[in-house]
Amino acid sequence: MTTATPRPVRLAPLPPDARTPEQDALLLKATKTPREVNIYSTFVRNPHVYERWLGLAHGLLFDGALPDRVRELLILRTAIRCGCEYEWAQHRKIAARAGVEEREIAAVAEFAEAEWPPAEAVVLRAADELHDTATVSDGTWDELTAHYPAETVMEIVAVAGTYRLTAMMLNAFGVALDPGLVGFPR
Repeated sequence: MTTATPRPVRLAPLPPDARTPEQDALLLKATKTPREVNIYSTFVRNPHVYERWLGLAHGLLFDGALPDRVRELLILRTAIRCGCEYEWAQHRKIAARAGVEEREIAAVAEFAEAEWPPAEAVVLRAADELHDTATVSDGTWDELTAHYPAETVMEIVAVAGTYRLTAMMLNAFGVALDPGLVGFPR
């Protein structure tokens, strides 16, 4: 079971009274309402990085071809492997909306391949291989392409990479959980 090591907050969310009009406009692209979400309020400190990251992360999250359930399992596994409690906590909520049951969310942390349908098990295995080696083995590639079209396999790799980048930023900046988020299983 993964447990979180509390990280110091290195970059606090930028408070509303310290933002430029450009930063406010960029935040509205992500939240659609003027609510505070720590990931966005922290990342927007650098508008150049924020805007490019948001385009990629949200493009894959909201406009990708990967089934929502599979995408969320992949992101959760990436989060757990990166030790990124914030990413895990945010995507627990999204995964639940995508139909992933709470027991399945918990099972992602202790991934046992035999407990998953083959089309999901291979995606979770791919997340591990991508995390460990920055590639997938030939066997995993063959299994992925047996279950998904090549374009979808490309998206699996892109999602894992994008959310690893996101986890690196969240961990390095020490972004604190938003109120009400549930972190790693204990």
